[in-house]
Amino acid sequence: MPQSVKRTRNPAAQLLWDNPEYALGVLHDGRDVDAAEKHRLFIERVGNLLLDAIPDIAALLVFLQHPDKRSLLEQFPEWEEMLKEGRSLSFKLTGASEPVFRHPDVVAAIDSPDEVETALFWALGCFRAR
Repeated sequence: MPQSVKRTRNPAAQLLWDNPEYALGVLHDGRDVDAAEKHRLFIERVGNLLLDAIPDIAALLVFLQHPDKRSLLEQFPEWEEMLKEGRSLSFKLTGASEPVFRHPDVVAAIDSPDEVETALFWALGCFRAR
């Protein structure tokens, strides 16, 4: 996962980790923002780096583009807490030992292991995409 992008006035998505608005397209803590647009930016950022050719990322994108992710995620006990706190989250596929942003092909594509370590620091939550 790359280093954190700076957001002051313009929306900008992190790569493969972010808050619920960007990563999942859902509002947290009753905020009045355009979560759908932020989620579109999140998915677009993956596409801009052509990461969708990596099978694990392709699987994640299928999940991210699911029209009713919320109902899939409500089964996790951490869901309500994550929405309330708006904490950052990343994704790990079932059976994988590492989050998708640590996949060797992803690391090679973004070409900066230091950025991966910086992102690990910020990615506090993790959901498994099934």
